Amino acid sequence: SFIRWAPDWTDPVIVVANFTPVSWTGFHLAVPHPGAYRTVLNTGGEPYETDEPHELPEVFETVGGEIHGREQFVEINLPPLGVVVLKKSDS
Repeated sequence: SFIRWAPDWTDPVIVVANFTPVSWTGFHLAVPHPGAYRTVLNTGGEPYETDEPHELPEVFETVGGEIHGREQFVEINLPPLGVVVLKKSDS
């Protein structure tokens, strides 16, 4: 996973890829700010053609707890052989 920032270090986009043929349930993904993150891309869900569609919530709320140097994370179920992109929600 990695974070892509805007030039002024705002508006982060979090990208996580699972290159294994097995889904990861309850994966803790460190995020830079508390609050809500919305799913902007999920290659395991519709409209992508997958053997088993892997739908995700539209919005994830952060959970407090230190992981990888961050003070919060989102818990996500990663699709097999998929990429998920999250963006900080305005609301």
